Amino acid sequence: MNPVTNTFCSQCNNALLCGKNPPEVKERIGRCFNSVSSRPHTPSTWLYNGRKQQNICKIDEHRLIPEYMQKHPERKKYILVEMGAGDFSWGKSIAKTINEYIVMKQLPNDISVTIISTRAEENKDDEYAICQELAYGDYRLPTKNCILLNLGLFKIENLFEAFSTKEAELKAKQAELESKLNCTIDIDLNVIGKVDFIFSAWTVRHFVDGPSALEQMCHCLRPGGMYFGDGFFFAYENQSVVPHPNYEEANRNMVKLLSDAKVDFVMNMCDEGRSLNHFVIKKGTNCVHFPLENKTLLKVGEAYCAYSMCIPQFKGDYIENDLFNMPKYYFQLYGNSKDLFNEIAPYYYDQNSRDSRAYFQPLLLDKQLENKCLAKAILAIDACGGYLGIVSGGYLKDAPDLNKEYLIGMNPPLLMNPLSLCIFRNNKRGFNMILEKDPDCFSYITSDGNTPLHIAAMYDKEGWFAGALIKALEINDSSMAPNKQGKTPLDLARENNNEKVVELLNNVNK
Repeated sequence: MNPVTNTFCSQCNNALLCGKNPPEVKERIGRCFNSVSSRPHTPSTWLYNGRKQQNICKIDEHRLIPEYMQKHPERKKYILVEMGAGDFSWGKSIAKTINEYIVMKQLPNDISVTIISTRAEENKDDEYAICQELAYGDYRLPTKNCILLNLGLFKIENLFEAFSTKEAELKAKQAELESKLNCTIDIDLNVIGKVDFIFSAWTVRHFVDGPSALEQMCHCLRPGGMYFGDGFFFAYENQSVVPHPNYEEANRNMVKLLSDAKVDFVMNMCDEGRSLNHFVIKKGTNCVHFPLENKTLLKVGEAYCAYSMCIPQFKGDYIENDLFNMPKYYFQLYGNSKDLFNEIAPYYYDQNSRDSRAYFQPLLLDKQLENKCLAKAILAIDACGGYLGIVSGGYLKDAPDLNKEYLIGMNPPLLMNPLSLCIFRNNKRGFNMILEKDPDCFSYITSDGNTPLHIAAMYDKEGWFAGALIKALEINDSSMAPNKQGKTPLDLARENNNEKVVELLNNVNK
């Protein structure tokens, strides 16, 4: 990896914000990093010290990421990054999720996923590891698809230099690592323009220069890659800084920053603790640059940022417009891109509210695990990985009611039972196994009047589920009846341009 200068964008050759830093900013960045990196190696003692589930913008990334991979079968390598990793629990957790999808044959077993987690504190444990085991009870299955890089002493505000330094350090001890792991390894931290997802929560707010750090992170995204993060403090020249942060002004500044960059984004109003609003950025074909000039530093109190004790101030005027002047989509999500909203909305899940938007997700084990572990079982988990129960051996055991309705976060919301959810998630094995437990699921009607055939008419693009339903059901006026919105399965199939299901239903009516 060639040394990288923090001056110009390597893709479009435009100047980067970090390349414009005056000496006082560079000196403060170094001082702030030294203060944080001198904290104890373990335990890391931040208030929010790593999470298994990020839930930024209330999006369940443990579903989003594997299903993103399912939609790109031509790709075999992926890179995920967490900036500000605390105890490194997220990287281990998402690796376990990806391995579960591979074991259940919902992802191919020849993919390679590099998961890079970084923090300023030192990490005296292994910085390079392979998630080599997936455990179910006493049964353990070897896997080698996920590489974990838990990088300490990592200066995110000098991002490209930090990656270059860490690559050199790891390559210097590559032989030792390969001997310990008993395999050859490829060390490549030249991630500019290659990262699929970046997550960063409660981190950038502690930096000296948040806009510059965000710009560098977005520079690492591949076209179509996404950044999930929360807001941070900075000021425009007509803003006065008070002893205690003005969160309303800070959130409006974030809207202006993202809007001025002409980047696709969606933002979620957040009132967790002292958090600023969450947001998602999707990188397009163009690089992300923030048009900010004349950077100076304003000294602030610890209430703004615990270690830097300053925020950057830029030329420009504070604006009065805010989220409420932007298009509102659903679930308190606002932004400038309906396409981005439509891409992430199916994964909306509020992990702090397990009632109205809880849903049942049947994840099925392959035959090898079924025989050795749960024996013809459906493992039921919620969106955050919480255990709900098992449907096993031809009877229900500690399992959700297969006829229970679950409110799914769509726009508008839909009520579904587990069979309909299998159709919605294209889970054919779950569909068959649930029917073995409760054949009456075929004819279950939700309180909004939808049968599984209605759901298939909307979401079954292949016609597989609709065909199975038509074959098993005695098609009659009841199964073809309209729902409470007055829509029959045929109506819904036509509305959703579902030609295969339209053809199947038309043949039934002949």
